[in-house]
Amino acid sequence: MTRSLLVVAAALSVAACSPAVPSPDGGSLDGSVINPNPIDACSGMCAINQKCDVVNRVCRDGCDGACDGGTLCQRTSETAFACTAIVTSCKGMACSDPGQVACIGGECACLGPSRGVFDSCFGPELLDGQGGVCGPNGQCVRPKRYQQCKATADDKYKCPTSSICRPVFGDVNDNNVCDNGDTCVCTVECMNNSSCQAGELCSGVGCLPSGLFTGFECAVQVDGGTRPDGGPAGLVNQTVTVGSLCLRKDTGGNFTETVPTGTCSYAFFYLADQGPFTFATCRPPGGAGLHQTCTAENFEITGAALQCGTGLECAGVRGGANGDEGLCMKTCNALPPSVTYPNPQPTCAMGESCVNLYRREDVNRDGALLGVCAKSCNVFDPARATCANYGAAPAVCVPTNPDGRVVVSSDGSGVCVPQRTAVAQLGMPCTQTDPFKGAACGAGQICPPAAFDTAPVCTQVCDTSCSPGGDAGIPTRCATQTNATCPAGKSCRSVTTTTGSRVGFCQ
Repeated sequence: MTRSLLVVAAALSVAACSPAVPSPDGGSLDGSVINPNPIDACSGMCAINQKCDVVNRVCRDGCDGACDGGTLCQRTSETAFACTAIVTSCKGMACSDPGQVACIGGECACLGPSRGVFDSCFGPELLDGQGGVCGPNGQCVRPKRYQQCKATADDKYKCPTSSICRPVFGDVNDNNVCDNGDTCVCTVECMNNSSCQAGELCSGVGCLPSGLFTGFECAVQVDGGTRPDGGPAGLVNQTVTVGSLCLRKDTGGNFTETVPTGTCSYAFFYLADQGPFTFATCRPPGGAGLHQTCTAENFEITGAALQCGTGLECAGVRGGANGDEGLCMKTCNALPPSVTYPNPQPTCAMGESCVNLYRREDVNRDGALLGVCAKSCNVFDPARATCANYGAAPAVCVPTNPDGRVVVSSDGSGVCVPQRTAVAQLGMPCTQTDPFKGAACGAGQICPPAAFDTAPVCTQVCDTSCSPGGDAGIPTRCATQTNATCPAGKSCRSVTTTTGSRVGFCQ
């Protein structure tokens, strides 16, 4: 008899001989017999967060599904249940903020939105939540301009001074207040355009980037050629993409110049269930020149001196006391060449790379991603491993891919990244793992992502193919290249198993 026939025969035998279960029970069986006699409902006891449904003889959620993602149903008495806050502990210490729901590098941390999950500081949209935003330091912070808000939030999470929580992307509910379930963001209150920052327009919901309004797209004027009758067509408007220069307009949408001095840049908005998203807008020039200090999040009318000039973007690579200090760097189109867009413009000079500064994808098929030009380098090449200053800011070669898709390159190629104002020493904890936000370590080092219980430290890079013991032997280039091997007591360990990758970490 075959194995399949034996299985079928056994199944038929059990079905024929076993009596039906007389009364299905929500509790567990006592294990003495296959089909016990009828017993009281839920006699096997329910879980600590469940109650017994005596009618249907099953255990059910004690809080009847009322708890949101930030609370847990727990028994408070013999018959009562309540939704209690989930407390996260890291290294034995309870996290003080309800929005800090994870441990990163052994420290309490909040989590930003991911795949429809709300920012843990903001809280679920339809339920009461704090209304804050997960900041870069893992702590819940006050929402800034253009970030989602709740008018009913705690005072420490209300919009900044002179701003108000307004329904920019939809209507509010019946009480006319930005509350749970409404999509509102912080905007500056205004009576007219003079109350707004340069490049903004006053609307019924506050100051907003001009690029959101019809007729204010980034554009230039070009020669229209000739008409069908042979006459000149004159100048025609041509829309341009981010990274390009654009003509400034007055409040009526009319061009105010013939030579473009504006820069087509991103206006960032933030929603708690999807993160940052952008609108292209023509930003007027400020007073800061190439490689001069700027403020990446300067929203003040009087802050023009710290805003970048024509064709420049404020790259937030320096950090500083308030975390928003940057350098003005030349704009470019960071979209990789493709069949559809074989030659993205504007480009960088020879020996430079266009860095996808905000690590974005061209989801709208605009044909452009806003980037900045940075010197190309290679941590293994003696002639290219050292970087010159950007103005007064020192820079180091970081082996990272300029397209933003991989944090550590496979062959040591990278870009010269300005160092942050505070730089850690080799083997010491570092504060910024994203090199596009500034180099947090010294030359030939990287600040790798934190582990669950281990904080990131400045780690020296090495060439895995230069380590002794390989079957292929040690390449001759290892004798002359920089950062080839590790100091005594350290081993060169691979970062990835990708074929051909030779960048490792000294550990």
